Amino acid sequence: GKVQLYIPPVFIDKSRKNEIYQGHWHVNKNVEISSNIQNLKSIMKFNGFGTYVKEDKSVVEGIFREGELDGPGRVIVSNGDLFKGIYQNGFLNDKGIFIDHVGNVYDGQFKLNTMDGYGEEIFVDKSSFKGEYKRNKKNGRGKFVWNDGSYYEGELLDNMLHGKGVHQWASGLRYEGDWYKG
Repeated sequence: GKVQLYIPPVFIDKSRKNEIYQGHWHVNKNVEISSNIQNLKSIMKFNGFGTYVKEDKSVVEGIFREGELDGPGRVIVSNGDLFKGIYQNGFLNDKGIFIDHVGNVYDGQFKLNTMDGYGEEIFVDKSSFKGEYKRNKKNGRGKFVWNDGSYYEGELLDNMLHGKGVHQWASGLRYEGDWYKG
């Protein structure tokens, strides 16, 4: 027999400057369908695998439940930033990857779309950081390694060297002690 290809319906929301969604839907059966519907999403929710191109040209792709990413997915922001991981009710939670438009890579834990927990960053100049994050900033303990071989290992506060730590320069100079917003 013949193999039939199923192509999910495409929705173009002209009221929101041509937002586009292609994928599966869940219909809200409590809403009466008439020719006066201004926004199809008021009666239908993205449900299942789909791709959503937003008004700002950001692309959201993955498993949707009740209109939100909920499962494996990725978001490509209009500036080129990429977020990929497991989403829960529209938020990147637990393990994920963030690649900014320059090429810096964060691989680690997220909480409500922010870097939160343990993570590793590799920067385009081959420098790196491994450690703790809170609210998208390096907070807690961690280790920077710069591309010249210098490193810092110790405590950080809001992306700054702060607290006890060791800084070893490539020249051999070394400082071990307390740092204050350095």
